[in-house]
Amino acid sequence: VDGYSGFTSPGAGYLTQELYHFPEPAALRLLDRIGVGHVLSHFATQETADAAVARLAPSLAVAARFGTDVVFAVRGPAPAPVVADLARPLPRQDWRLAASSGNETLPALRDGDRVTAWRGAAVPGESPPWLVVDLGGLHPISGVRCVPRRADAPGVYLAEVDLSADAATWTPTGARFVPDSLATLLDHPADLAYYEARFPTRAARYVRLRNPALAFWGGPWEIAELDVLEDGEGSR
Repeated sequence: VDGYSGFTSPGAGYLTQELYHFPEPAALRLLDRIGVGHVLSHFATQETADAAVARLAPSLAVAARFGTDVVFAVRGPAPAPVVADLARPLPRQDWRLAASSGNETLPALRDGDRVTAWRGAAVPGESPPWLVVDLGGLHPISGVRCVPRRADAPGVYLAEVDLSADAATWTPTGARFVPDSLATLLDHPADLAYYEARFPTRAARYVRLRNPALAFWGGPWEIAELDVLEDGEGSR
């Protein structure tokens, strides 16, 4: 697509946002998947360039350096966290849902219709928007799945997932939402099924989605269907 057309494909938008997190492990794994072998980074000062080089991930190497410009060689993906082989959606009928906004559309998260959606809002400069699911009891949680209304859904894949047993102390999972098929997102985005965040299993009653990145960029946050995934192995 012509760069001056004003149109960004859903896949290109996703890649841009996710690779912004280079050199975090998820970004390194994404670079490996799309076949990128080198990354040129421009640093503001010599000190920040030196610091970046000093804390290189094992899957990165310095291929060349020109003052504050550094060319990194990507040597394979970063190790992925160990997650459950089998994960299945928990029943949703007993959930209690709360959100920073859009409470009138919360029922859409579990009505089985991907045309309807919960709609949250992010206002630049204000507190990050959030969505909390009370599962009603402790469960071995291993992931969260979001069905978007459309593939171009930065509000979905920019979200962060936190877990809690008591809704007072929250533990970040560090997981990022990825498409069910990167190839589908890039080539046939209308056929994308969902975005999913997977992480090592942890017992939790409360699941929170927060969106500080969307609070910075602004824009809508829409989720058509939401599933919390249980460790299917540990729950048998």
